[in-house]
Amino acid sequence: SPFVFKVLATMAEKGLDFQLIETLPVRSLKAIGKEASPDFIKASPLGKIPAYQEGNWTIADSSVIMAYLDRQNPENLLYPSEPKKFAETLWFEKYGDEILAGVVHHKILFEKIVKPKLFKKPTDEAVLHIAITEELPPVLKYLEKELKGKTWITGDHFTAADIAIGTHLVS
Repeated sequence: SPFVFKVLATMAEKGLDFQLIETLPVRSLKAIGKEASPDFIKASPLGKIPAYQEGNWTIADSSVIMAYLDRQNPENLLYPSEPKKFAETLWFEKYGDEILAGVVHHKILFEKIVKPKLFKKPTDEAVLHIAITEELPPVLKYLEKELKGKTWITGDHFTAADIAIGTHLVS
């Protein structure tokens, strides 16, 4: 999951030790006739991945987990303190999680990988073709325009925006 990768990239950037417990989202588990563990449901009431646990405390949602880890470990901030850069970082994180993921993760990756491998169902080639030829190009064109002349998405240093965009592109 690119959302899990967001948290893993954050932990790597912060140099944090962690234990990864792999699971599928509740919806996917149900589709293959399995149930989520009670611990996972406690950590992620919506049944989505990732979830984070620190002692008895849990929180879910990749963006929330990233923001928490950034505040807990303030060296190499991934969310800039300057208000405009902070807002830009939030915008691109949202763009990655909603717009880019909507095409790359929820359509292309799902149709090409998840559906046939996990659910044992055929790829809907029409959905895949439209996603690749019609939906993805304007999404990438916007990113290309925004990145022109920059090393990082929001300017001069690596932020949560780079993680949020990059993890979906890696998919």
